[in-house]
Amino acid sequence: MQHTLTLADIEKRYVERWRAPLHACSDCFHVTPTYSSWLNQVELWFAKIQRDLLARGIFTSVADLARKIRKYIRAYANVARPFRWSYADPARRIIPNPMTGTAY
Repeated sequence: MQHTLTLADIEKRYVERWRAPLHACSDCFHVTPTYSSWLNQVELWFAKIQRDLLARGIFTSVADLARKIRKYIRAYANVARPFRWSYADPARRIIPNPMTGTAY
């Protein structure tokens, strides 16, 4: 039986070849899950500006748009509070997959 080469096989080989000279031990290689990236927080911030300001806004010029965005940011900064994540319902928690070690 012939083994079909898949994209996953190619990616695995590529990652192993890339990783080998950079890291002598597997303990040195860390992967940040996509759902915990700081970039997600930036995307959420821009999504909030889109929902709250841009979606229903009327702007007469680029300067007007820039002025209204700065005004929104100043107003938001006055009422912003740190966010503390909590999860109250253990029955709805995402359980990591034992095969992959991830939640997806």
